[in-house]
Amino acid sequence: MDIFHSLDHIKNKRSFMEDCISQSYKVKCNELDCSKNFCRVFTKKTASEILDISEQCIYSFWNFIIRDKRFPEEKEYIEAGMSATKNLSSPEYFIWIYIDLEKLDYFVKKYDLKR
Repeated sequence: MDIFHSLDHIKNKRSFMEDCISQSYKVKCNELDCSKNFCRVFTKKTASEILDISEQCIYSFWNFIIRDKRFPEEKEYIEAGMSATKNLSSPEYFIWIYIDLEKLDYFVKKYDLKR
């Protein structure tokens, strides 16, 4: 079962996401532009550019999840991420950050994360 941690108490979420990125083994950036299609596609925007958008957006969503093994050959891992859209007619951007589970204590202690 996946375990979700609350990020409500973190005031500077950009700094938190930058820390997640610095501790990650993989980062993916996507966009969803419903004026073109209805599926997420890779974007040329960098994570930093998407975080810039998040500071001036009307909507954002932030997460930090311990992902359970889906298949025997997989391992548990941390998935941090966010989505943001500047306005109702602009694309929605996503950042997916993958972090080794061994770094969980670092985040729990530094950011006082709670389930």
